[in-house]
Amino acid sequence: MAPDDSDDKNPVGAGIARREENVATPANDSTGETSAVRSVHIKETTTTVHWEAPLPPPALLEQYDQVVPGLARQIVEQAQGSESHIHDLKKNALTAAIEYSTRGQWMGFIALLAILGVSAFAIAMGAWWVAGIALSVVTGTAAVFVLGTLRKRDEKRQGE
Repeated sequence: MAPDDSDDKNPVGAGIARREENVATPANDSTGETSAVRSVHIKETTTTVHWEAPLPPPALLEQYDQVVPGLARQIVEQAQGSESHIHDLKKNALTAAIEYSTRGQWMGFIALLAILGVSAFAIAMGAWWVAGIALSVVTGTAAVFVLGTLRKRDEKRQGE
């Protein structure tokens, strides 16, 4: 909470600006004559509150509940619902990322088997040069994958 100005009477520590003035106006009696002066006290209060949490401070929740009974409970339930929604979104994003990674690994494995099958067929047919190219592609792809994994691991270690 970052109040603009502190006030000991305010339980939430809000900044308060006050303006007070006394105004004297003539008072009329039953005959319509001015006989006394009446004093009117005008008070203006401005409050600014700031917090960085899902819920307002307990004292402010209590004040809300005094103004509108049950409002504090509604605010707490709304914050709980929001937190639950955020957790669900993060869980779904993580699940999708894992599925994406798993799918990519299976596709890579199937592609590897296909290239090895083409290489075996090429060797059986006597086309050694086709088998050599296919196996070179597999070796190059594996090297790129391994080097990328090592680079990511090094970056994580340097970040710690």
